[in-house]
Amino acid sequence: MVLGGVSSVTLYLVAPLYKQLRLYAAFLILFAPATITSFVTGQTGLLASALIVGGFRLATTRPTLGGIVFGLASFKPQLGVLIPIALISARLWCTIAAACVTVLVLVLASGIAFGWSIWPLWSAKLLPHTDWVDWC
Repeated sequence: MVLGGVSSVTLYLVAPLYKQLRLYAAFLILFAPATITSFVTGQTGLLASALIVGGFRLATTRPTLGGIVFGLASFKPQLGVLIPIALISARLWCTIAAACVTVLVLVLASGIAFGWSIWPLWSAKLLPHTDWVDWC
């Protein structure tokens, strides 16, 4: 497992340096042990990291699209706290506004799709769920 991680990190660092390796790098990254493990076990780390990196890459050149990408990353609630701090410190107000609108649209869409009772239920289960990760 460690060897797979080391090879993935090496590939991520070396691949951008050589343009002719980009096609091979994309192929190798898709079939890297960490990527396969993530897909097989249903982890969302690759999706979350892709949305975060994409949002930051677009935040200065296309702030609205960057905000939409950040809004899509809100499927992980902890990112709803961390990303706005970074955006506020960078004074990317348009990106923040677009992310807020995207989150609002997602909340409305989920309410329409699954019923409005999911949100009070989610907030009622949120605090008791923290006991699950309590180590003390």
